[in-house]
Amino acid sequence: MNDRIPFFLVVACMLYATVALSQTDWVKHPDNPVFQRGEPGSWDDSRLGPDQVIEEYGMYRMWYTGWDGISNRNFQIGLATSSNGIDGWTRHQANPVLPVGDEGEWDSWLVGNPVVMKDEGIYKMWYSGGDGTGGHRCTGYATSVDGVNWTKHDEPILEQTPDSWDSWAAHWCSVIKDGTTYKMWYSGATDFYSHRIGYATSDDGISWTKHGDNPLELQHDGSWDDAQVWFPFVVKDGDTYHMWYSGSDGSVGRIGYAWSEDGISWHPVDENPVLVPGDPGSWDDLGVNEACVMKRDDSFVMWYQGYGDPGIADVGYATEAPTGVLVDALRRGIGSHRNVPNPFNPQTTIQYDLSRQATVTLSIFDLAGHLVRTLVEGEEKPAGSHAATWTGRNSYGQSMPSGTYVYRLEAEGYSESKSMSLIR
Repeated sequence: MNDRIPFFLVVACMLYATVALSQTDWVKHPDNPVFQRGEPGSWDDSRLGPDQVIEEYGMYRMWYTGWDGISNRNFQIGLATSSNGIDGWTRHQANPVLPVGDEGEWDSWLVGNPVVMKDEGIYKMWYSGGDGTGGHRCTGYATSVDGVNWTKHDEPILEQTPDSWDSWAAHWCSVIKDGTTYKMWYSGATDFYSHRIGYATSDDGISWTKHGDNPLELQHDGSWDDAQVWFPFVVKDGDTYHMWYSGSDGSVGRIGYAWSEDGISWHPVDENPVLVPGDPGSWDDLGVNEACVMKRDDSFVMWYQGYGDPGIADVGYATEAPTGVLVDALRRGIGSHRNVPNPFNPQTTIQYDLSRQATVTLSIFDLAGHLVRTLVEGEEKPAGSHAATWTGRNSYGQSMPSGTYVYRLEAEGYSESKSMSLIR
């Protein structure tokens, strides 16, 4: 067996219903939150949301939503830059770069959740806006030559449909340009607690046609997101659409993942939610929300909103675990479970099930992709439940340091990897 796996192993192009790519294991950055609220008294001193990150000119540019928590001119849009997308974020001196509109305008109370793309040399932004009446939450449009100075379109470009599933709001969107067609996934609702996700298309990014079968099917009764889903973020990679979205069962926010071949029929993965709140006492222990995802090199990275106190939010960063997860027809017969306990010290037990006899290999890797130890190597195992224990030592009997490790289960062409944390 090869004693080294690539740092990022992503399963590409997924075809038909039996094979799908899913980004299900994320590792939160140890220095989170990587971007924090402004100084007391500033326009963004209470809540931040990382809505769009673009890499250009050797820099990462983040357009984000900020809130001071008290004023009537609530949510506004700022810009920050970083050399690596993780630390050293610097706010632009012109912030907020997109303020609320004047009194009486449709976005006089809030602007936020910007989606930005650079298209034919022009920055284009779609953003959420409202007038504070509680019944006018729409999507607006603005353009810029530098990403700082913006010109708003006169009217909202996507509005609610009366007596429909999006009669209260049509906002919090994600937009991509696919060929010559602009495609939008947006959050619609009949009230604040009933958000669902819809789909719309446009030839120019301004005049939109909503899909006739909205809202899209993403939820399952009794699941982690059965109360509402919102804040979609879509990336098209090859022929596959990837969506990360926020969901709630009425309590805390979590982030899920789904994939699609056409952007309309979506397949949420069994591993959902893929990003959950932190441990009690951590900065994001009350909820995670608003994923912003970028394909970087051969993997995806994520910026997300985390809550540690009611109404208070900062920005965290996460990366995919070193391997992707192949979900295919074999999942019905061969699969691994989470290790127990996790985090662990000094040992953890990895359980896995076989519905039929199979040749199994179970290995431990560090985050650099180096093989640490092989617990099961090419052994024939009968149908049933099995377990292997790792004591936190390498193949030479040496204790491994604290950190994140990955276990990889291979059986009859099936492969699955999951992360775990060793704490000394």
